[in-house]
Amino acid sequence: MKDFSGKIEELYDLAYSWKRYDTEATYLIDICTLYGLNSGASMLDVACGTGEHIKFLETHFICNGLDINSEMLAVAKRKLPKIDFHLGDMRNFNLIRRFDLITCLFSSIGYINGEQELMDTLKTFSTHLADDGLIIIEPHFHIGEYKTDTISLIKVEDANWIISRSSESIFHGDINETRFCFVIGDKNKHAFSLLEEVHKLSIFSSSTMNVIANEAGLNCVYLDGGLKVGKGLFLLTKQEFNYATPT
Repeated sequence: MKDFSGKIEELYDLAYSWKRYDTEATYLIDICTLYGLNSGASMLDVACGTGEHIKFLETHFICNGLDINSEMLAVAKRKLPKIDFHLGDMRNFNLIRRFDLITCLFSSIGYINGEQELMDTLKTFSTHLADDGLIIIEPHFHIGEYKTDTISLIKVEDANWIISRSSESIFHGDINETRFCFVIGDKNKHAFSLLEEVHKLSIFSSSTMNVIANEAGLNCVYLDGGLKVGKGLFLLTKQEFNYATPT
């Protein structure tokens, strides 16, 4: 790594290697199967980052990825050269095509600001969704489901790097501000770098998501549990549907 003055994209996969993308992908496939989306359906993963979910979904879906961060996409393209990745903003991208499945995972919807931007985002998703398609959104933690009185610590490493990540969260109304501190050790150079980041994510309640989705012409169902306890999933469609929770 040349420099860590504010960038962690190149080591993102290691920093979040504790996250079970494979298990999450299996759960998402189960949801899609219950909905009626089978193998070979077209998929767009919005805010795909380095493409870790796509890595485990590409054997089931015809995958595309979109992200606003070009450096994240560069990592994704090196890792998954056969996948089409697009640079774009979830609020207003235009790929001039539609997909059977659109996903927005790992709290990424929280990076938009307020109800108007949520409306813009859902309208953009709807424009790119097939008439019988499915949108799956993983929101940020609900207020009351996230511990704000403790500092968490995660440590990961491989043959070349060791990363320690501490974090602390506070709420300002419906905004969750999380401060991250990464200590990144280079085992080959016997040196370390310090990186600090602040992430501010919007909290959208089930009622708010339902109202905005309806105004955007979408039906919305909240699925409790989801990929991580305390988050759940929002399932949005252009048509009414019945669903069952995957086991």
